[in-house]
Amino acid sequence: MLIKVSDGPDLDLISVFVGDAQPLFRDGLVRAIRQRAALQLAGEADDGAAALAAIRRLRPDVTVLSAPLPTVDADAVLRTLTREGLATRVVVLLPAVTPDEALDAVSHGAIACLSRTVCGEHVCHAIEAAARGEAYFAPEVQTQLAAGVRRRLPSDSLTLTRREHEILRRIAAGGNRAAIAAELHLAEATVKTHLSHLYEKLGVTDRGAAVYAGMRRGLLD
Repeated sequence: MLIKVSDGPDLDLISVFVGDAQPLFRDGLVRAIRQRAALQLAGEADDGAAALAAIRRLRPDVTVLSAPLPTVDADAVLRTLTREGLATRVVVLLPAVTPDEALDAVSHGAIACLSRTVCGEHVCHAIEAAARGEAYFAPEVQTQLAAGVRRRLPSDSLTLTRREHEILRRIAAGGNRAAIAAELHLAEATVKTHLSHLYEKLGVTDRGAAVYAGMRRGLLD
């Protein structure tokens, strides 16, 4: 496990923490940040648990998290930071970005989501935009994200059954299929069928996207 912390912060600069498991990629990103006049490296780690502990202590302006991370994955770190209300804006780097993954990252608290294939300079642009409170996505991701949002726009004809609504509320609360079946006194196969119908109506393919779509459509309290 590696963790490095830089010297005391310069309050005139944007402090940045980097969590990435791959040494070559992380070193390249750290060099790009150090060469950027407006940025200051607060620290770096190659492990999710170490990154989370350091972010809590250092309170950087912007955190860059690359997936995957060992021990605690980037998604779990992001959700923990959001739940704890830590005032760091998070840029997420993924091996490949799909509309569902980008929307999922944003719903968990990220302000930017990029592919790990982009250059360090591009990531630095995203960091500076994030520090200003601006969402940032690579052009190809913006196109994908727009398409994903269009698929999730409310439809006047969308109507959930009472059972589908109950199941949506329970997956939003973190319930799995077995727990939902037990709570509603249904067979797991029946819950699976209701989930399939729910996903089809919402235009999604997984639980996280269903919850996000349900929130956007005002289906969850």
